[in-house]
Amino acid sequence: MKKKASDYFHLGWHRFNCAQSVAKYFQEKFGLSEDLIGSYKDKGKGAAPEGMCGSFFAACALLKDPEDIAYLEKKFTEAASSTKCKEIRTLKKVTCKETVDLAADTLDTIQHKK
Repeated sequence: MKKKASDYFHLGWHRFNCAQSVAKYFQEKFGLSEDLIGSYKDKGKGAAPEGMCGSFFAACALLKDPEDIAYLEKKFTEAASSTKCKEIRTLKKVTCKETVDLAADTLDTIQHKK
């Protein structure tokens, strides 16, 4: 069974948040350091820039192409109704754990298109 990004969410002693979970999932593929993943500790629970969802923030940080970022934003907003953490949690359309897989799956889709 393929590992999902949400498998890292709040797992074990790391207690990875949403942003860290997305980064950890892509660690090998993008060559991300443990320090970078650790630096995302303060990007969960709406603490990413402009109140952005940490899952969305982490996925965006791994993309370079503005068209890819726009596609990610479109797909993420379609599913979660927002890219802002507080709005997502208020709407309760998806859980925080589900945003992790939403961001990672969309990023996977983008990577497979290339």
